[in-house]
Amino acid sequence: MVNIKPALSKTTAQVHLLVKQKDLSSTMSTYLIERLQASPKVQIYFDTELTALTGHESLEKVGWRSADGRSWTKPVRNIFVMIGAVPNTDWLKGYIRLDPNGYIVTDPMSPFETSQPGVFAVGDVRAGSSKRVAAAVGEGSVVIRQVHRYLARASAVEAIALPSISK
Repeated sequence: MVNIKPALSKTTAQVHLLVKQKDLSSTMSTYLIERLQASPKVQIYFDTELTALTGHESLEKVGWRSADGRSWTKPVRNIFVMIGAVPNTDWLKGYIRLDPNGYIVTDPMSPFETSQPGVFAVGDVRAGSSKRVAAAVGEGSVVIRQVHRYLARASAVEAIALPSISK
């Protein structure tokens, strides 16, 4: 449930990694798994779910339980949540082309433009993306230029069409 990079363990006393699955191999690269397992500051809890967040003015404690019934409550001040690697795109069916896994398909010639003109996709939701935060940020900054070009073309078309409509 909580996804951390090994670097987080350098700035905190202890990292508790709660994983809903029985292992990390389906959601993380081997080298990251090995780094997490090698860190004495990272404790990994598999087949586990978050059960409680408590505190008064800020987070003070977190509770979780494993599938075998064990439970923990620890003093924790911060949590980082990875909500999953399944795109939430069902609402786009019929409007924008999706691949069989639900990721948005983009044009190979214009890698962020979707099947719907003027609609762009970046980050994890885009089919073929690297599914990394830094890549999503970079894609977002690059697509801005395409958005501006699209809007300029759309404005030019409207400007040409308006005089013929007003006659």
